[in-house]
Amino acid sequence: MIVSSLRIKKSLDNLASNPEYDISELCLENDEWACLDDLKKILDPFKKATLDLSSNNFSISHLYLIFNHLKHHINSLALNQNFVIFRTAFNEMNLKFKKYWDEIEEFALFTHVLDARFKASIIERDKKDLIKLKIKNLINNISNDEELLNNQNFTQDFSSHETSLVHSILLQNDLVNNDQNEVDKYFSSPLLGQNSDPIEWWSSNIKDYPKMGKIAMGMIAACSTSVPSERFFSVSGLTVNKLRTRLTPDKVNKLMVLWSWNRFLTSNNDFKNN
Repeated sequence: MIVSSLRIKKSLDNLASNPEYDISELCLENDEWACLDDLKKILDPFKKATLDLSSNNFSISHLYLIFNHLKHHINSLALNQNFVIFRTAFNEMNLKFKKYWDEIEEFALFTHVLDARFKASIIERDKKDLIKLKIKNLINNISNDEELLNNQNFTQDFSSHETSLVHSILLQNDLVNNDQNEVDKYFSSPLLGQNSDPIEWWSSNIKDYPKMGKIAMGMIAACSTSVPSERFFSVSGLTVNKLRTRLTPDKVNKLMVLWSWNRFLTSNNDFKNN
């Protein structure tokens, strides 16, 4: 509505200035038009974010990019003297961000850097070092669990205890070096193209990153929003309507699967070409 009004501002002003229609009192003043223009600048990134979040191409690794941008957007406007009348609203928005975003920011950051299309290319230096350290700690926990599982298979006699100690020392040293190499190798490798599938990339490179791959596949495959499930509920509501109330659950399930396959085939050009 705001965008449409600003687009036809000149026409509205001309219409209001025409004495034939006697609507000059309804016309906005210049400062009111300026306020609308400021609102557009404030809300435009939120509109784009909403469209991105509901897009079929949206993945959870985009979450950090979007919300971090919105947070910086609000903070920059709050410091701008031209938007001083909105400062109270900005403060309220920042409180909302702190309440909800702080709870998921670290997970969103993990999924972002574990997406080979982004890695740490736009992350601040301090966050980049911190997230690398946390990934190494996660890998180290996986290594410790695997070592504990392996040690449980040793017999309990004295000689095997001696062997397990030597084995543990050598294994731990080897695991630390391998884990270090996994993380450094990943972040030093080139970025994927933006149209690439990060999950497919991890599946193809799991041998090179066995421990990082486990972490990445568990994180970036997470459902980022409720949009897909809500879309399925909407389609199921159109499928089971008042004229089709005798459809069995099994038949509805098959219809929904067919709809999903058709949606995938019509939107995936690479699959159709193959």
